[in-house]
Amino acid sequence: MTYKPDDYLTTKDIAVEFSISAPTVYRRKKEMAMFPQFRSGIFMGGSRIRFKELEEFMQYVHTPEYRLELKKLKAVIK
Repeated sequence: MTYKPDDYLTTKDIAVEFSISAPTVYRRKKEMAMFPQFRSGIFMGGSRIRFKELEEFMQYVHTPEYRLELKKLKAVIK
């Protein structure tokens, strides 16, 4: 199914669209909330995520910059 940038997806929709398991969706959602540039796409306490931010985040996840930034954020939280 094709989504518009302003569509809001549920966990099940995300799992189907990106071919990932539900636990991975929850992990990605938690990581997405840590990054200010993607946090704006999370709505209703995380039960819905805007497709535009989700798509950008899923592309960003596989970059070396993501891993470095995630390490920095996790170090600050600890």
